[in-house]
Amino acid sequence: MTSEVHQMKDVTEESEICNFYRNKHILLTGATGFFGKLLIEKLLRVCKPKMIYLIIRSKKSSEPHKRLQSIIDNPIFDRLKNENPNFMDHISTVSGDLSQPELDLLPSDRDVLIENVQIVMHGAATVKFDEKLSLATKINVKGTKLILELCHKMTKLESVIHLSTAFSNCNQLKEIKEKFYETPISSDNLIHLSDSVKEEQLELMSPHLRNKWPNTYVFTKAVAEEAISKYGKGLPIAIFRPVIVISTKSDPIPGWSDNLYGPQGLTLGTGAGIVRVVRCDPNSVAEVVPADYAVNCLLAVGYKTSSIKSNHDIQIYNFSNDPSNKITWGEYVKICDQRGQEVPLAMALWYCSCILIKSSFGFFLLTSILHNLPALIVDTGLFLMNKKPRAMNIYRKIHKLEDLLSFFAMNQWDFERDNTKTLWKSLSETDKQLFPFDMKSLDFNSYLNSYVDGMRLYLGKDDVSTIPRARRINKLRYVAHRSVQLIFSSSVIWCLWRIFSLFI
Repeated sequence: MTSEVHQMKDVTEESEICNFYRNKHILLTGATGFFGKLLIEKLLRVCKPKMIYLIIRSKKSSEPHKRLQSIIDNPIFDRLKNENPNFMDHISTVSGDLSQPELDLLPSDRDVLIENVQIVMHGAATVKFDEKLSLATKINVKGTKLILELCHKMTKLESVIHLSTAFSNCNQLKEIKEKFYETPISSDNLIHLSDSVKEEQLELMSPHLRNKWPNTYVFTKAVAEEAISKYGKGLPIAIFRPVIVISTKSDPIPGWSDNLYGPQGLTLGTGAGIVRVVRCDPNSVAEVVPADYAVNCLLAVGYKTSSIKSNHDIQIYNFSNDPSNKITWGEYVKICDQRGQEVPLAMALWYCSCILIKSSFGFFLLTSILHNLPALIVDTGLFLMNKKPRAMNIYRKIHKLEDLLSFFAMNQWDFERDNTKTLWKSLSETDKQLFPFDMKSLDFNSYLNSYVDGMRLYLGKDDVSTIPRARRINKLRYVAHRSVQLIFSSSVIWCLWRIFSLFI
């Protein structure tokens, strides 16, 4: 072991959070997701639990243990493999499915969880904004209820954390407090409706049921919170609500993400020269937080919840930007664009340039010119070469993603953060060092620079060796970009002059 590892060991022995998780049996759902992978890594490398049980759904082509192998093959586990080569001895996969009765657990597995688990971290969910309401209800709502029922049977339970989203109550178009909100339908009624009504009928009912919620994801997460308010009573339970979680700041490696959904996908598309227009209010706050900060905060919440008596009110923790240290979407794009010019993508199709626009008509007009027209030209060329046209199809998917995200990019909320701030202040200096999540001190400029670097490496699959060549190519892209702009603007001016001449 290196001296660095020995030093880390000494520090963790002084950590109240590490001492809480050390040698514990932890049940984790959502292990295969972006957030779940980071949570597993941090627990194993820093907190040293006795066993982490992972409920993983079997797929036709992959059993749970094979899916676990694909998780740990990720580069974020390289540091853990180096520091603790035997970490796999502390992971146990459990075949299960949150959308099925009894979580589809084998009786023997259920007994093991009931007898041993001390901490539950429930993060499994379908995060697709346009998921069918029936499936979103089964996983996000019914799955949560089934997990709570299992928790009530656990004989050694000390802490339960439900991973929600700060936008679960985004129908509140001003302030979102750290409290429960009423939903238009109870969890029991929505589950009953989902089980008894045909999928096609439920989809027709979905807009009415969702009311002011923009998609099935945030709606079902809100109803899941209602389930917790009802079935979480008597449990040592809390709700953790982060805003948009993007790549890591530094832990275990800077700039890591494997998630193309949300703003990261659009940012990568912009860097690739594909996305040129985004419907967004540039003056609206970009509620984004580093993934490692979110993991640290959740672990602190789990530790704190263990000390709260089960008959107390269920605590909710909103995790968002600090009011004194916010960044707008316009600033976000500017920083990412500047860094993108310094380390351009080698695989980019065009020069990076993006317009943020609020107007729906302006968005339609600009996407028609800057997205659809070039795509039509490309597809025509592919068709003439007897190849399958695909550019228009790509832009249809991009526009669908933009449409799903526009609600969050066009609106702004004030998130109450009292519980989260109190939690941070209550931590020891050792825990603040090991589990940093103070958004007040985050340097967004430095963070977003590493965010772009990480996106280039982990999502764009471009390592640093390609940067010199990419810079040379990017100069040519710039010349081509300006030339097309000049030709297009000259053509428009000429057309307008010809039309004007007809009336002279």
